[in-house]
Amino acid sequence: MEAMDSENQGQADVANHDDAGSPGAGRGVVATWRYTVGSLIFVALVLYMMLALFVLDTAEPMSAQHIALLALAVISMLGCIRYFWFFRAGLGSGLPPLRYSVLLLAPPLAILLFGAVPPTGTIFSVLPFWLAVNCVAILVKRRTRWKVLAGGLVVVGLQQIIALYLASTSESFQISEYLVPYFTMVFYAALLPLGLIGGIWWWEIVLQLDRSRRTSGQLAVARERLRFAADLHDIQGHHLQVIALKTELAERLMDADPAAAKTQIHEAQELARTALVDTRTLVRGYRRTDLATEAANAADVLEAAGIRCTVDLDHQVPAPDAQQLLGTVIRESTTNILRHSEATKVSMTLQPTGTATRLRVTNDGVEPVSGTVSGGGALANDGTGITGLRERFSAAGGTIAVSLAERTFELVAELPAGTP
Repeated sequence: MEAMDSENQGQADVANHDDAGSPGAGRGVVATWRYTVGSLIFVALVLYMMLALFVLDTAEPMSAQHIALLALAVISMLGCIRYFWFFRAGLGSGLPPLRYSVLLLAPPLAILLFGAVPPTGTIFSVLPFWLAVNCVAILVKRRTRWKVLAGGLVVVGLQQIIALYLASTSESFQISEYLVPYFTMVFYAALLPLGLIGGIWWWEIVLQLDRSRRTSGQLAVARERLRFAADLHDIQGHHLQVIALKTELAERLMDADPAAAKTQIHEAQELARTALVDTRTLVRGYRRTDLATEAANAADVLEAAGIRCTVDLDHQVPAPDAQQLLGTVIRESTTNILRHSEATKVSMTLQPTGTATRLRVTNDGVEPVSGTVSGGGALANDGTGITGLRERFSAAGGTIAVSLAERTFELVAELPAGTP
């Protein structure tokens, strides 16, 4: 029962880790996993190729035992490669379903037995089993890992003792013929645990860095929201409290002193107007940041999220309204990049021309699609943000154009020269 619980927990850990590591991870994380599993497959191919070449070189003539050994090697290699995908859950994440472990260990055990018995006597027959032991050691807990590796060494050592003993009974046995292959096998076997465990350890480091990057971006957005909420609360809290008190007082005075009640209602109305003006002033001040500051703030937020941002706003737009509109584009673009893309690079460029002022924002974090939508056309996933920008720019005589080619999304906001 405990074994079943442990197995189910291991499967759950794998699933949870995949969910965290695949959909929400950046392209760098996906590429790192591909390099990691690709390097593991390469190591397995090299080890099994060494076994196959040694068998073919010593098979004179080719017997049924040699053919069976090569067939087992192919099956064992496929089972091992399938097992590599469970490493995505990281070190000590728990064993997968039992059938995968059986497929991983059974063929190498058979190879180990075939390799100890003449006429094969294959020194490299220990490598598939040692590779399988290391694969199991990656997924078990740390304390169990060293026990698994020690047990594998004992089995390999016994197999080699038996193989050398059986080979020594042959009249043609010469120990010198075994030295070079033997030391080659020991060299690869010694490096195998370091390579496998080190590769998965590095994969875990990359995952942790990616989670930290995404958390930093979310915290930067949340910090800005909290700052605005605090300012809004400070402005409106006092006014609303006084308005509530004055309307309560007016209600009490309504029958006894209508004139005083009217005065209180009038003062409450004035306070409401003042609160409205202060709120508008706050929002206007929040939005009417100059374009350079708006771009700098956006760059800071993107950099905190691990996204490299380049800003080229050497040509300032003097008109406040134009800066407000273009600043809105930067804020909306930054929000969309953080929420809906896996960008690694963002560029913001201001390009004044003789007849217009053009702001171009590009990022490389969208999924590839066929075709390109450009000009003033709408993409299928424009959303309300870009639609709202189009409406505001249209009212000012400007345009919003978006284009999507391969993984690059580009938004171009253009205002006529002379926009106030």
